[in-house]
Amino acid sequence: MFSRLAFSLRNAAIANGRLISYRGPILLAVAGAVAYTSHTHKFIHADTPSDDQDDQDDLERRRADMVAPGGREEFALTENNSVYYPKGWAGISRHDYNSVPVSPVGEEHASFIYCSLPTHDWAFFGVFDGHNGAHTSTYLADNLVHDMAGSLADLYSSYIPSSVVGTSTPPSSIRPFPPALLIDTAIKDTFLRLDSELINDAATQALSSPSKDISKNYLAPAISGSFALTAFFESDTRLLRVARTGRSHAVLGRKVPSSSGERHVYESHSLTSDRIVQSSTEIQQLDEPGTVKTSGTLAVRNMLGGAITRAFGDGVFKWDAPTRQKLQERGLCHDLPASIAPNATAEPEIVTTKVQAGDFVIMATHGFWECITDEEAVGLVGLWLEKNKVTDSPGMYWDEELEIYIETGFRQPDDLSERRVERERLPVKLGPDTTAMYNQWKTKKKFINIDSNVAVHLSRNALGGADRDLTAALLNMYHPYAEQFRDDITIHVVFFE
Repeated sequence: MFSRLAFSLRNAAIANGRLISYRGPILLAVAGAVAYTSHTHKFIHADTPSDDQDDQDDLERRRADMVAPGGREEFALTENNSVYYPKGWAGISRHDYNSVPVSPVGEEHASFIYCSLPTHDWAFFGVFDGHNGAHTSTYLADNLVHDMAGSLADLYSSYIPSSVVGTSTPPSSIRPFPPALLIDTAIKDTFLRLDSELINDAATQALSSPSKDISKNYLAPAISGSFALTAFFESDTRLLRVARTGRSHAVLGRKVPSSSGERHVYESHSLTSDRIVQSSTEIQQLDEPGTVKTSGTLAVRNMLGGAITRAFGDGVFKWDAPTRQKLQERGLCHDLPASIAPNATAEPEIVTTKVQAGDFVIMATHGFWECITDEEAVGLVGLWLEKNKVTDSPGMYWDEELEIYIETGFRQPDDLSERRVERERLPVKLGPDTTAMYNQWKTKKKFINIDSNVAVHLSRNALGGADRDLTAALLNMYHPYAEQFRDDITIHVVFFE
């Protein structure tokens, strides 16, 4: 008897590190006819102690490998890399991940989910770029893509014809199709609801506690902030919806048809709009009646973590005046001019595109895009594909809980002396170089192709590329001095079948 549309959910929350623990399974009942089972995997920073002795032994072996010359920066560049092979999940052949934090405990996290439905598959990916601490980005890695899956499950359930509920109709023959606008609305509402809960619940709990120590802990995810970039993919329609709050960015790479025997060339397609606050839309938002002049508001926001009007957390820019005043009177948040009215939002911008076979998507935080343009990123993946196959899987193992193949941990690059690749030799239609960091480092971009993980490959070329001395300098600097020269970098690269 058909009573509900059931699907299984496999996911991982990534926080600058490697798989070390398992929490679950948990049955998440949602309204309507949909339910799913969640198996939660947690990734933590490699420097965080683990209760698992095998994990500790593996970490010590990896650290011992770093004693050789050049080993220290290789360890810093690759300690948080993983490759996933979701065989059996339609539409995606592989996705690679890497994170290179600036501080010992990075502010950037990421997550992913695979959902198997009776008629097709879903996949969700997220990267979360924190500021003023890692509290908000950690919260998002643990919650946002899960909540998106639940909200969309509710929506799709509501479009199951009532005539089949309670009948013997097989679930595999029922494929709900909510309107595209409602799917976007569900995603936006999830972003806004989660941010509202984070901000307002924290303030309520903090003001109800007589302890400043406890109140500060309640407020941590609301006082700090995070940008969020998520992607939702449906295997049968091949539609990819990218939702972005803040300044992380996604780009799609697509192979350009070429004659037989010619080198493959790729083109880039941006999946997010302008990444900076200075766009006319954002400035207009800051200039709404009741706020101070744009320059003053930007100055305060820069002081507290970035001149961006779209972000999670950053409660000081979202609480109403009475709430903010109560928190200020207790010394629980910054004293700001009363003229600064709430002027920030977590509402995402959503871009939908249809994915073709052989496409790939690069999702990365702002620290990467300060170094590499859209076209360079796509060209670097194209360069990597000239030497590597998406199906290559050395060291792959089957994870019983995730039901997914994983390759993880540090592996020495193939050939550290491989020749340099000039920017103009990348297999892509290049545009102008609008990035800033290589100019700051006073060096010309030259790239190298030596890594088996394409996300590590992108990270390496963002941080010096073929200039190994520059890479060593950037990765061996100690925090907080290093923040003057680079930002955290977190990357997902997803390959579509």
